[in-house]
Amino acid sequence: HLSFLYIYYIIRVFHESLCILFYFLSKRMIVKMQENVYLSTLLPMLVQVDSIFTLHYFEYDKNFLFAGEAHDFWEIVYVDSGVIGVSAEDQKHYLKQGDTIFHKPNEFHSLWTENVFASAIIISFCSSSACMDLFNGCIHHTNEKERNLIHEILKIGSETYVGPLDVMEMKKLVQSDSVSFGSEQMIKNLLEQLLIEIARNKNKDQKSSPPSPLLTSIYFSDSEDQQPVSPH
Repeated sequence: HLSFLYIYYIIRVFHESLCILFYFLSKRMIVKMQENVYLSTLLPMLVQVDSIFTLHYFEYDKNFLFAGEAHDFWEIVYVDSGVIGVSAEDQKHYLKQGDTIFHKPNEFHSLWTENVFASAIIISFCSSSACMDLFNGCIHHTNEKERNLIHEILKIGSETYVGPLDVMEMKKLVQSDSVSFGSEQMIKNLLEQLLIEIARNKNKDQKSSPPSPLLTSIYFSDSEDQQPVSPH
């Protein structure tokens, strides 16, 4: 009888020891598993282009005049060569090669030349991003990286959509029958990158003053030499 109790005691101690060992081993394994867990990092979309309306390359004669228009989406005018006069509501500006101006939704704007030939790339698009207020009244002289982005948008756009890009009456872009994989997403991504580059350069340009989340006027100056690029 005593031998039976002794054996029972030994088995019980052994069982409890195994339970304790299993508990600590399990806890250690859980900790180790937690150390190996990867957590995703969300990428916020601060600037998002929802759609594109027009993509143009215009070569203007001397004394050209576009009487003006207003529409409920954004428009970028980039001067590829020459000098162009533009109006934004009651404000008039003269833009030289490399300059851009942003027209906000519903802003009446017109364009003209005075005794010079000129060319321009015009991109109109829709964006619901709150930070687009940064570009209200924005007149901006592009750097080389930004110019390359604009010309790349034009290049891919001319390969993606049907017809010449100098038809002023064009109301809708028509996709070509042979479109390379991801072309329209590339246009979207390049345009978003262009907007981000301009916003980032604005912050660099204002290091001497506290950064503002919303700016009503942005102007950049860059004296780099540049050459007009035609899509033809």
